[in-house]
Amino acid sequence: MMCEYIVDAMFILLREKNFENIRISEIADLAGVNRSTYYRHFHSRQDIARFYYQRLLERCLAEAHERRPDNEEYLRIIFRVFKKEKEKLLLLDRNNLSFLLLEIMNSYFFARKDNCSARSEIHFYYHVGGVFNAFLYWLHEDMKTSPEILARIALAALPPDFEPLLM
Repeated sequence: MMCEYIVDAMFILLREKNFENIRISEIADLAGVNRSTYYRHFHSRQDIARFYYQRLLERCLAEAHERRPDNEEYLRIIFRVFKKEKEKLLLLDRNNLSFLLLEIMNSYFFARKDNCSARSEIHFYYHVGGVFNAFLYWLHEDMKTSPEILARIALAALPPDFEPLLM
């Protein structure tokens, strides 16, 4: 719960100023925590964005696991969840922090890649890179394309034997 207060404080401040100009003391004060509590949960301001992206990815995957979707629905789920977070995602992107999502997506895979063949590993990187870059395109167009259309376009670019490896 404490982490969510800190994340919320960061987003409030991002509405007012650039990420580089936000001080940890401002985040802690707004979250109602002291600096030692902040540092118990986060080591840097970027860690707050990483935490946010991690939670966002967990929501996407939880919904996908629940539904057991086909490939197009799998992508639609991801983009629908992202769409609900449009304001926050655009704030992070405008502050050059979107690259942290790719880091989180890749780390999610590496935590689960036991006995993975080179082919599967390359397949994963291809998949994650494609989803991530479709996401970047979407952010840069202010998320105007619907999640359904974006999923259809992204699916058309995937190989015919595609299987969503994050599931």
